[in-house]
Formats: sequence, structure tokens, C-alpha cells
Amino acid sequence: MLQALLDVLYPPACIACAKVLPGPGAFFCEPCDTAVERLPPVCCRTCAEPGPFPAGMCPRCRAT
Repeated sequence: MLQALLDVLYPPACIACAKVLPGPGAFFCEPCDTAVERLPPVCCRTCAEPGPFPAGMCPRCRAT
């Protein structure tokens, strides 16, 4: 019941454009969701630089 009251007072909104979303569970509205550039599935686990790295970390992150 508390969550329903919070949804009425503070409806879920798109984190990119602040448009009110139809329901909880999504972070972006449909136009913003299609505009977001997706990261490749393989990337550095620290900085998200794209590419396969032997230890899961890019050379720059491994050096620091």
C-alpha cells in the first residue's frame, strides 16, 4: 500500500527525459530506450572499455 501511495505522489519517471513512465520496473521511456547506445557484451569490468581482455580488465585499469 505504501508503494502505491509513493507511485501516486512520485510517479516513476524516465531518467533521461523525466517523462512519466506507465509503471515501475523500467528506467527509460520507449524513445529514450531506443536512443541509448548499448555497451558491447564483452568489456573491461572496471571502466567498461569495449573489448575482450585476458584478466577481464583493460591494460589501463590493470596498471592502476
